Amino acid sequence: PSPPLPSHTCAVFALMMASCALIAIGAMAWLAASLGYACWPPQQESTADLLEQQLQRRLQSIPLPTDNPRYHQYKQYYIDMHALQMKELSAAAVCPCDWTAFFNCLGLGVMCMASVLAICEYNFGTISNWMDSAEACCNDAKESVSKWRQ
Repeated sequence: PSPPLPSHTCAVFALMMASCALIAIGAMAWLAASLGYACWPPQQESTADLLEQQLQRRLQSIPLPTDNPRYHQYKQYYIDMHALQMKELSAAAVCPCDWTAFFNCLGLGVMCMASVLAICEYNFGTISNWMDSAEACCNDAKESVSKWRQ
């Protein structure tokens, strides 16, 4: 003999699980979009050009005459900083993903999801209904199994 068919509460639980699946699909899509945004190829050439322009502006803005010995110290400092920035830029080219942007996008998605769930819970009692449906379905399943075993 087979166990009895599930009750109406299990059908409600199934609908709840379907809505949870939609939430999970949305979360996976947001995760994929965040990863795509973070790994979008950066414009390396324009960044290198901007760094070169920045170096030239800094060298021109040194407030000392060129024959002053301290002028060469400032100039060397700016050139060293430029070389370090270019080295960091080339190291970033190895891994094109900007993990800070990824986690910022992910955090934004989590905040949006939490806000929507909080609004749904406040206005409609969505999460409370889900919990009640899950509890009722579990109780029905326990009763069905206990009746079937007798």
